[in-house]
Amino acid sequence: MSVLAPFRLTWSLKSLPFVVGTALLTLVATIWPGQTMAYRLATPFAALIIVAAPYLFFRMYLTLLAERGHAWGHYYTILIYYMGIFGAAFYPLALPFEWAHFRSNEVPIVLILLSAPAALAVAIAATEVANDNEWA
Repeated sequence: MSVLAPFRLTWSLKSLPFVVGTALLTLVATIWPGQTMAYRLATPFAALIIVAAPYLFFRMYLTLLAERGHAWGHYYTILIYYMGIFGAAFYPLALPFEWAHFRSNEVPIVLILLSAPAALAVAIAATEVANDNEWA
């Protein structure tokens, strides 16, 4: 029995809850008051990059570790999986405490809102690598 088994994600990047949640956060980031028109037009593209880039990076990296047969690749995949899960779960809890800091440094709202789906995308990538390598 794997360490991933109790919390195994059955989602993919195409699953309905993930897509709807990411789309709603992207919509909120697009219509957020106080943004310039350029930011509003760039928000959907930024959302795609913010969510897809971590997924692709960790999917490629963990797959390379698995293909090369590194003994610690399995444990690193588990670590990345739980980091994504805990990051997605704790981000909404920590956001109210960091909101003033983010806004004072002028962090784009799309980056703030889509950090949780990006963390979840990392956990999805780790799950897919574990499934592909029969670490289930």
